[in-house]
Amino acid sequence: MAEIVHELQKEFVSDTGPRGSGDFQVETRGLDPVPASERYGDSSRLLSIFFFPNMNAGLFFAGALATASFIGLDFTWAVIAIVAGNLLACVPVGVLGVMGARTGLAQLPLARLPFGRSIVLPAVLNWATNILWDGINCLFGAEAIQVLVGIPFWGALLIVIAAQTVLSFIGYEAIHTFGKWVSVVLALVFIAITVKVAMHGSVDIKAQAHGAGAVGSFILFLSIVMSYTFTWAPYSSDYTRYQPAGTPSAGIIWRMTAGNAISAIWLQMLGLTTASIITDESSAGIYVFVGKGVFGAIAMIAIVLGNIGADALDDYSGALSLQAAGLRIPRPVSAVIVAAGGFILALALNSGNFETDLSNMLLFIGYWVAPFVGIVLVDWRLRRGQVDPQSVVKLRSLPLGWQAVVALLAGFGLSVPFMDSSVYVGAVASGPLHGGDIAYFVGGILAAVIYYALAKFTRSVAPAGPVAEAALLRD
Repeated sequence: MAEIVHELQKEFVSDTGPRGSGDFQVETRGLDPVPASERYGDSSRLLSIFFFPNMNAGLFFAGALATASFIGLDFTWAVIAIVAGNLLACVPVGVLGVMGARTGLAQLPLARLPFGRSIVLPAVLNWATNILWDGINCLFGAEAIQVLVGIPFWGALLIVIAAQTVLSFIGYEAIHTFGKWVSVVLALVFIAITVKVAMHGSVDIKAQAHGAGAVGSFILFLSIVMSYTFTWAPYSSDYTRYQPAGTPSAGIIWRMTAGNAISAIWLQMLGLTTASIITDESSAGIYVFVGKGVFGAIAMIAIVLGNIGADALDDYSGALSLQAAGLRIPRPVSAVIVAAGGFILALALNSGNFETDLSNMLLFIGYWVAPFVGIVLVDWRLRRGQVDPQSVVKLRSLPLGWQAVVALLAGFGLSVPFMDSSVYVGAVASGPLHGGDIAYFVGGILAAVIYYALAKFTRSVAPAGPVAEAALLRD
């Protein structure tokens, strides 16, 4: 195995990437910053980058969780939770995207600024998160192929894995271009599905929870809704780092926020209004609902395309996470490793209790992300956005970054009493919150405050100054 990796390292020794739209050379650049001379595009292409991967069956059935026995909201409060949860989750994703354009760095390499050599902890967590998302998305894509051609699940899964691996292996430009055109296809297909839902779906959803229990259920569902879109945050800058450094922040933020939120709200609303009709929580259940036949086949193809795109993002960002952790594996190769992990997990999920597994994974995937985002945003603010991108390239030259690790662990630890899942229910969640889960808010806010205090006390953070600004903008 070591000999194979060594040969692949020699194959990908150059540090190159796409030079413009439609340049599909294999991107061998890993965590190194993108030079100003190789930046291209404008923020308009960011509208689709988090739109198309959300157009999948996972988000569809996440909306239906509002009617599950352990939540039991009525239609009005479920809609409020879907809209509010996604807006709260999507704005930070857009804000983090600005960092990629300013520095040419991906998100986990950027996190070396606060975490230093301790970046290994969040990098490994993000790598594991990428594999979890891969497994969830692959599950639906493979099921859709099964419906279309009737092959065994593992064979259908191999087809999805192969397609997503090709995209992530080529890299940034292939993913962006795929997203641009597939967004149009998916939007048209789901418009047709929306018409079908309007004809046969139901908004007559009665509350199963009442009083304080209903409040707890609303808070729990709000957190589940946030999980899908908020956990794009550790990926944000990965898909803006080729943008010119002078790209306006407002354009980046609103386009990434809009693409992410519109698609998530749309799919979750469809899932909510068909919760009483589609009892089979799988791609096959959607196939039956839309009437099978030609349109059913088109819907299955759309699900496969959306899942391939979402998984390609997971593989690409997972590869960068491994590199940020200090592993000397070429980015295209590490993308293949993440895809292989997703394959194994999807096989396991296919034999489990989907409803329980989905809600648990959605919550647990995000518990570490909230403290991470709080720390990264505070660090960026303390540096006033003035960063020398080259300063994070050599891991051994960085400080330990203990302040960020302490803040991450403290934020996570202090949020434990506020967690609610079938695996663990915290004392505050089961008591005063009546089943509500506010661990994201507690973890993110406390980690941000703790990191700010530690960074100020130890004077560990300072803007890079004019020299770094010049380095950022030069060719």
